[in-house]
Amino acid sequence: MPHVTGSASIAGIDWPARKCAWILLLAAAWNVSLAQVNQADAKLAPSPLARPELTQTRGSLLVNVRNKAGQPLSGISVEVRDLQTHAMLASARSEQDGALRFSDLPIGTFELTVAGGILPPRETVRVGNAVSVLSLTLPLSLAESVGSSHAVSVQQLSVPHGAQEALDKASGAWRRGDLKKAHELASHALAVDPSYGRALALLGFLDLQEGNAAVAAGELKQALTFDPDCPLAYVTLGSALNSMRQYIAALQALSVFPSVSADMWQAHYETARSYMGLRNFELALQELNRAQQLAREDPEVLHLGKAHALLALHRSPEAVIELQTVVRKDPAGAYATEAKTFLTSLEAQTGQ
Repeated sequence: MPHVTGSASIAGIDWPARKCAWILLLAAAWNVSLAQVNQADAKLAPSPLARPELTQTRGSLLVNVRNKAGQPLSGISVEVRDLQTHAMLASARSEQDGALRFSDLPIGTFELTVAGGILPPRETVRVGNAVSVLSLTLPLSLAESVGSSHAVSVQQLSVPHGAQEALDKASGAWRRGDLKKAHELASHALAVDPSYGRALALLGFLDLQEGNAAVAAGELKQALTFDPDCPLAYVTLGSALNSMRQYIAALQALSVFPSVSADMWQAHYETARSYMGLRNFELALQELNRAQQLAREDPEVLHLGKAHALLALHRSPEAVIELQTVVRKDPAGAYATEAKTFLTSLEAQTGQ
């Protein structure tokens, strides 16, 4: 799916209305290899009188996720990882009450991460025979103002005026299409305040626009260490990770967005891109439908994305309608060119 967005504002920085050309990235099928247990040749057979001791080898873990005010956070991705290799063993999302449960874990000590590790804390937890219970307090503080588009994070309140002024000018330069000037001003804002998360987020946004997804991802992760309440950073990081085909990591980053911002179509669009990459086309279509409900201007990119998902689900007649909508809305646009190509291919296949 293409990487594009329409006109919206996230924490004072407008989401781009102009197009960035991205090709639909579909992940290869996951090949899961199971470890083989090698049994050594036994020289002596066990005594038939010996009875193995009955011991429990599996346990459960209950996790409660809260923000700094103690409010429950729903939809947050939490992962159980191997303590040595950090490989992910299991993941789950918190429910409405902030709770989630991991069942049937092997008894042992594990690492617990949040949103793929982009947010603290990283906890070490012991899983035993009884249900282990752990509370995670995330460094988020915007739950009460999520419905406001003018929400201000705690970190923003301590930013020097000179840094804020430079970032405002950088945003203005971006809106005028002067990416070089925007980059220069955002860098100046960071020179004034090296821990200015929003300035780092804008730099990541600009680098992603210029096609530097890996650089952008690094900047955005660092931005979140300084300002974990920055909505722009989560959506843009999700977009960068999607562009790098790191679809699971993208979903983990995007899981935090609803806890720091009002619902916006761009987050659902990027979530759809992740599901498309993981070949879960039904969930991708659901996210695109939700994005369409939220978007004011009915962007062509959403119709094109739905066409991709519908074609993958073998629902060609519906896909044709979406493609025709793209062409009708902007006949000379770049999306129309792609839509026409799809339509021509479908007509050739059906002999119409």
